[in-house]
Amino acid sequence: MKIELLLKTVCLLRKYDGKQYPETNEPDEHGQYEWSRADILGLYHNGIEFILSLKDVQVFEDQSWELIENNSIITGKPVNAYEIGKINFSDIVDYNFDRDEFYMYPHFFCEYLYKVTPFEKIYYQNTDKICETFER
Repeated sequence: MKIELLLKTVCLLRKYDGKQYPETNEPDEHGQYEWSRADILGLYHNGIEFILSLKDVQVFEDQSWELIENNSIITGKPVNAYEIGKINFSDIVDYNFDRDEFYMYPHFFCEYLYKVTPFEKIYYQNTDKICETFER
């Protein structure tokens, strides 16, 4: 499969030595899951970027920001943002572009080396202004 066909494609990110797929997907003691669905955003110099979810962020006048949680008091400008995770090519142990009998998405089998996730970095990007990113 050509890489161009994968871009903007839904896929499964799986822990390469995970034991739960496909029967269950219970969080571990850190609240992380062994497999999850994500959208491929594109490539970066060391790997692949994935859109993990949509989050609400508030941006303050000094350009600082924070995620909006259920109990947050909104004092800044609310912004919808993609949560984007970066997986280094060296942390992708294997892949299956042919899909399987459970999910009709490509599968990436990854090392979970970063705070019990496969993402070497997670950042947020304004859905309306792609040049506006929020990083920790």
